[in-house]
Amino acid sequence: MAMPGIELAATNPLQVTFVGVIIAIVFLTSIVGVLGWMLRLPKETDSMREAAKAVRAVNKMTRILVPLVRENEATDRVVALATQMAHHRNGSIEVLAVIDVPFTLPLNASV
Repeated sequence: MAMPGIELAATNPLQVTFVGVIIAIVFLTSIVGVLGWMLRLPKETDSMREAAKAVRAVNKMTRILVPLVRENEATDRVVALATQMAHHRNGSIEVLAVIDVPFTLPLNASV
């Protein structure tokens, strides 16, 4: 519905130029290259297979033995880590306290 006295000129909003085509091709190539790089799988090596095997073996553990050598912060952290691992796997932990008894004393001696 054109109003009398006003002409509507048909305009093409899309202008294709040589520089625009080159920029579009470069942009598309870079996007495809980045996506290809991101989605590629690395080659599996022997060390990667061994690491994956070790992780699977550790994840199957349900019973954990924690030896207590001396009373310090590192031992507390080890016990806390074992507790978290056992809780995550619905497992159990056993804590082994190491006590040095001299050979000259009987085993039931008060140290």
